[in-house]
Amino acid sequence: MLLHTAERPKRSFSRFCTLQKDQKGVFHASAHCRKVKKKFFTLLHTAERLKEVFHASAHCRKT
Repeated sequence: MLLHTAERPKRSFSRFCTLQKDQKGVFHASAHCRKVKKKFFTLLHTAERLKEVFHASAHCRKT
């Protein structure tokens, strides 16, 4: 009986480790998504700034 009780925490511990590994995988996936979104919005922001600079230079040429 003592041996069975001693084995129980190991089983729950292994489940905990598996759960942690799964959560870690999900965490890394969400972190990757955040990076991609950040890069995408940075590209959009840079493109908008370039448009503004282009429009400003075109305006200067017209006057």
